[in-house]
Amino acid sequence: MFNYKYDYQILDMLVFFLLWYVFTILTSGTALPAGIFMPCIMIGCALGEMYYTIATYFFPDNQDLYPQSYALIGAAAMLSGSTRMTYSLAVIMLETS
Repeated sequence: MFNYKYDYQILDMLVFFLLWYVFTILTSGTALPAGIFMPCIMIGCALGEMYYTIATYFFPDNQDLYPQSYALIGAAAMLSGSTRMTYSLAVIMLETS
């Protein structure tokens, strides 16, 4: 997701998002040790990339849009919404980037 050279298509990100979302729903209610931390980051990155694609469609002349920023913000938003740990999550995402 944080790749500079490849421009992801919105259909690719939609399929990626739906697969990870369905897998997370199926495994979160089972008695398996399947975490929710990494899947939420992946789902948020996909949503951020889709939002970036939509933003560049509506604002094609804006050169200040970076897909990596949208992916990072999407990952932080999805993770903070599912785990409800906003302050420590801000430090984790800052150290990740």
